Amino acid sequence: MPQPPPRTIPELRWDRGGRLVLRFGRRPYEADLVWLRRIPGLERRREAGGWVVPSDPVTLRTLAACFPGVIVPTPPEPRAPVLPSMPAPTLPAPSLPAPALPAPALPAPASPPPPWSALLDRARRELLLGGYAPKTRKVYLGHIRRFLEWVHETPGDPGARPGQAGRGAPVVDGEAARAWILHRVEHDDISRSSHAQIVSALKVLLVRVLGKREQATRVPLPRKERSLPKVLSRQEMRRLLDATRGAKSQAVIMLLYASGLRVSELVRLRADDLEVDRGLVRVRKGKGAKDRYTLLSDRAMAAVERYRTAHRPVTWLFPSVPDPTRPMTTRTAQAIVKRAALRAGITRPVTPHILRHSFATHLLEAGTDIRYIQELLGHASTRTTQVYTHVSRRDLARIRSPLDDVRFDGDEES
Repeated sequence: MPQPPPRTIPELRWDRGGRLVLRFGRRPYEADLVWLRRIPGLERRREAGGWVVPSDPVTLRTLAACFPGVIVPTPPEPRAPVLPSMPAPTLPAPSLPAPALPAPALPAPASPPPPWSALLDRARRELLLGGYAPKTRKVYLGHIRRFLEWVHETPGDPGARPGQAGRGAPVVDGEAARAWILHRVEHDDISRSSHAQIVSALKVLLVRVLGKREQATRVPLPRKERSLPKVLSRQEMRRLLDATRGAKSQAVIMLLYASGLRVSELVRLRADDLEVDRGLVRVRKGKGAKDRYTLLSDRAMAAVERYRTAHRPVTWLFPSVPDPTRPMTTRTAQAIVKRAALRAGITRPVTPHILRHSFATHLLEAGTDIRYIQELLGHASTRTTQVYTHVSRRDLARIRSPLDDVRFDGDEES
């Protein structure tokens, strides 16, 4: 059975404010932070340069139990305060009245909830009952809230601009949804994906909350635009890996490319999700709340082992630095990829999802069956995976350009 890592002995000192401050001589391991959280009353203070520890006997005994060998310094002798010399107070004249104290301010009355708050709360409950993902619920509720605000600002006249008063009571139906979407498309220049999100959110409101299924059919989805995924060439991937610095950054980038993970799946990997003996990575609750397995490269696993030796993660494979009980944020992983791409001299934007696209495209170019790639990526249908056939060079490289078969005068000059 593996032994737990040794605990680092922290340093304790008293600061000028009479507080007991705990510091580490170097960056603490995650195991050290786990023991720190067992000390009651511990508080991280940036201005103190460490953790402020209460000096009561119970806390000090817990501190000694968590970090055997720690030395608690003797508290400094209290110094008598030096009182400045104050002039004699000047008494007010007896004839002057005492100043009147201001009346205490009364709390402001609570503003009533907006008239559409009940509808928004019903939509929130329906999204929970429908099993929608937390991010999807947040996005949909934002679209529904803005739509309801707009409808109540323009009652009876869905075609009016926001802020213009209309006639009659506000009506939430298919015509109002069409007018709101048309306003967003014409005035806000939203993308196709945002357009589709708004339509899906309003359909939840009309169908699941209001029961107006026929009205929802009047709100069409936008036509899908076909955009090819952006991928890196193998030479660019080599430059990216060569430019990656640090054990953590190497583990992140290698897992993204070697396993085709979404960035949200990478940051939520647990330490036991890497099945080394089988050469697989277990993805828990991926897109669509589905579990799956994907590839685990030997090189990626070696990078992960170097990272584990340096950082010693406990629960999450990539924990957050401020709070190790939570996983690393997706923005942190995106920043790691961006910094490595800039260091590699790749001028175009590089994101974790581009590494996922590169994983699928390079597998397809190597002759891997598209149905296997579908399973590794977690796509519900091969129709989604077939987009990579349009960027693969496996078949295009066999085709000879007609220009290479035409002889002209420029050949002799060259």
